[in-house]
Amino acid sequence: MTALLVKQSAAFTPESQENWRNLTRSLDDGRYIVCVWPESSAAGQIESLATWYNGVTESEMHDPAFLDMLIVRSNSLAYYLLRLSQEQGELYADKNAAELQRKRAYFAALARLRKDAKARSEKFIHAVAEVEAENEVADLKAAETLADSLHQQTRLLYESGRDILQRMSQQISNLKSYRDAYLRSDNSSFPQQ
Repeated sequence: MTALLVKQSAAFTPESQENWRNLTRSLDDGRYIVCVWPESSAAGQIESLATWYNGVTESEMHDPAFLDMLIVRSNSLAYYLLRLSQEQGELYADKNAAELQRKRAYFAALARLRKDAKARSEKFIHAVAEVEAENEVADLKAAETLADSLHQQTRLLYESGRDILQRMSQQISNLKSYRDAYLRSDNSSFPQQ
């Protein structure tokens, strides 16, 4: 997954990039976080499988001949969910690392400001120092927001993909039961689904 920080302009707004598979999140300073998933990535493949499954007609869903294709696609979905969960774990680590980096820089800035005030024999005003420290770590805060956003988006996609896989598994079970009952019957009076 590629993440970009993009400044809003006439050339770019989230709505103008419909050809990208993107999720956007607005930042306070007018920038957007844009997550682009290449078609070949696990997330891109999960979206493709979900789109395919959503396009399956009701008559196809109840056709026992559809069973083999559904099994293959559900196996593919399970594989891509595994890959996405690995990516989600990496993104979780990135999120935590970004948070730690921001907090370290923030407290280092506060300590430096306290030391500077003491060296100049000035009164240290904590509220003023907090504002200055927040300004110093603004870019780190944006990086932390980006890391958190990527992790959350991946988590939501994983959960949605898992729900689709569960529905596919139920459909496979129903089709197998129907097929087995059909094979055990005399096939002459068996109702069509």
